[in-house]
Amino acid sequence: MGCVSADGTVSESGKRMLRTLQSPASPEKLAQDLNRPVYIVRSSLREMEQAGLLSRRGEDYVTTEAGKAKL
Repeated sequence: MGCVSADGTVSESGKRMLRTLQSPASPEKLAQDLNRPVYIVRSSLREMEQAGLLSRRGEDYVTTEAGKAKL
């Protein structure tokens, strides 16, 4: 999905993911909600977590304050 560019800009697909993760969700639930393959969603989650836009709560992910600021 390529959610975050080198300069920190979030793509439209990344913004859609951030909006969807306003409440915690698992990668499988997020893939279902976004109608995307789970392997692509997992890759995007790792990318966005490394950028500080998401955080993990157990098996679920949620948008951080930094992620909300990108919306």
